Formats: sequence, C-alpha cells, structure tokens
Amino acid sequence: MKSYRKELWFNLPTCRGFVNITPDVETYPGESGIQEGLALVSAMHITAPVFINNDESGLQQDHEKWLEKLAPHEPVNQYRHNDTGEDNADAHMKRQIMVNKKSSWFFQEDPMCFKSFVRFCFRFRQELNQTR
Repeated sequence: MKSYRKELWFNLPTCRGFVNITPDVETYPGESGIQEGLALVSAMHITAPVFINNDESGLQQDHEKWLEKLAPHEPVNQYRHNDTGEDNADAHMKRQIMVNKKSSWFFQEDPMCFKSFVRFCFRFRQELNQTR
C-alpha cells in the first residue's frame, strides 16, 4: 500500500477564520503518484476542525454568527476550562459542533472529484495563531 503525507501551515491574521484548502489538496494525488485511494485531511490543532461545505462568504458568516450564539466567547469566566488560564473554551465547543478534526474522501485519477475542503480555525490565543 502506498502512502503520501503533506503538511500545510497557516498564519491567520485574526483569531478565527476560514481557509479553503481545496486547491492544495487537489494537487496531492498528482504529487504522490497515487491514482486511486483515500485522502485523509486532519487538523493537528485541537480547536481547528476540517469540514466540507461550500466556500461561500455568506455561509461562512452564517456559521460564525450561529456558532457564537451557541458558544459565545464572552464572558470567558462562564467556562470552567478557562479557569486554567486559557480563554479558548468556546473554541473547543465550536470545533465539536463543526464535525470532526479530520475528514476523508475517496478519489480516482479520472475524474478528480474533490469537493470544497474548508478549514475553519477557531479562536486561538494571539501568540498561537499559527496552526497546521
């Protein structure tokens, strides 16, 4: 069985953001030489899920607003996790709502049928805004 591993690193200018990684992921079968298989895409940061949805700004704004209603960031003292000195309990809860930390898709050489891989990165402490 062949395998191929690739890491992507992101620096977001804000605490939360959407990053469409479809163009990157679409290149991996060609780079790897693997013609048919399973692509497993996983976020290596606990508060950054990977999910599939339309890469459309209105939908992203809807997600942001809906998630903030379900698990508001403020006040940070409403969460016991934040008693540890962190302020990202809401990010853990929002990630849980947005499916999983990883997603997988079957692919074939022809045609390449990739959907929009959209990575949603939730609130990080400012000094930890780099994620993979």
